[in-house]
Amino acid sequence: MALAGRTLTGARCKLLVNGVEVGFATGVSISENIVQQPIDVLGEVDSVEIEPTGRSVSMSADLLRIKGETVQSLGIWPAQSENSTIDLINFPAMDGLILDSADSNVVLYKVEGLKCQSRSITANSRGTMNVNCSFVGLRLYDETNA
Repeated sequence: MALAGRTLTGARCKLLVNGVEVGFATGVSISENIVQQPIDVLGEVDSVEIEPTGRSVSMSADLLRIKGETVQSLGIWPAQSENSTIDLINFPAMDGLILDSADSNVVLYKVEGLKCQSRSITANSRGTMNVNCSFVGLRLYDETNA
């Protein structure tokens, strides 16, 4: 039988990017992919083995758009300026954390080396304005550091 209070829910989670709490985040998605390469050789119809050849990590965050607060003002997206190209090239990698706010802010997941990839903004007549930011990362860890 499952123990009460052990199931993680969105209501318990907080999202931090580079130490900044993204206070009006409505969702976050993290993906880790391992590239597996079948090893095919002449004279064999079947692959002789499968070897890992790479790993990729991505994260996307769904945010409510708050007046006067942008992803640039939070420091999690490069600002537009006269030096946009240089600013984009020099924009530092970040770390993303998902914390369990109901358990002393235990780190549930950590994504290291996040770099900005895309953002989209949506608004409709009967809903909120939302910003979705996508990032690529280097490594993903869970609370066991695995």
